[in-house]
Amino acid sequence: MKAHKNNPMHHLTKILSLLIILGGFSSAFAKSTPNSALELVNKVSDAVKAKDTNAYMALINWDGVSDKYKTMTGKIVADCLMQEFRSIELAPLPVSFPLTNEMNGVRYTPNLKVLGLVAIKFRQTNTTHNSVSEMKLPYGQKDGGFYLSGVITERFAPPLTNARPLNIVVEGSGSPDAGEFTGSYVFLQNGREVKGELSSKGNVSKSFWGDYIKSCTVQKISGSDAIKLVISEDAREVFSSPMVESKDPIIYQRK
Repeated sequence: MKAHKNNPMHHLTKILSLLIILGGFSSAFAKSTPNSALELVNKVSDAVKAKDTNAYMALINWDGVSDKYKTMTGKIVADCLMQEFRSIELAPLPVSFPLTNEMNGVRYTPNLKVLGLVAIKFRQTNTTHNSVSEMKLPYGQKDGGFYLSGVITERFAPPLTNARPLNIVVEGSGSPDAGEFTGSYVFLQNGREVKGELSSKGNVSKSFWGDYIKSCTVQKISGSDAIKLVISEDAREVFSSPMVESKDPIIYQRK
């Protein structure tokens, strides 16, 4: 999912309301737990269409999830539900789908055995151009019920001293003609260069902790729709390219 800048008071209001919501789950929700993956995706669809954060959050399994992560998840959900819903479907779990992530000394793992994905597409209404973003949410089964997976956090190393959140986003479209692209990036982590690959179709987002992003190059290799490169450091946008339809590379080099 993509990070967007919002008014701090707007976020604070959301967080306070979500704390009330998260503290108010009752056994009534357990009685309506979906009994199949299809029922789960239908209930998620109903919640998203209604922009009902409470109903959406009730479909997530919270076993072992920290209060801090519940609040963060709630904020992300509330932001996503502000977008224009386009479609939802069940999708198989790709072999390459990352179930475990490690950032800044913290390991993030699902709290359920993942059976597949719930893929939701939104048309973004808070951007300056017409684009479609997609969330791919792992789901699983527990005690006969189907849930969106929660996330368990585990600190395995001290946080990096100079680390701050870094984000690379390639924005495209969700249409069949979406641009397929390839590329690479370099960022510094405690003064050490870390390199990564950047290949996908339509939209992709890479997030990590480090000092700063040194360079990034992305180039469309097929498809007719345009792509755009956006780079942020510590929630501040440092680079935003125009939408590029050609196969000319988009290059960012930190000055």
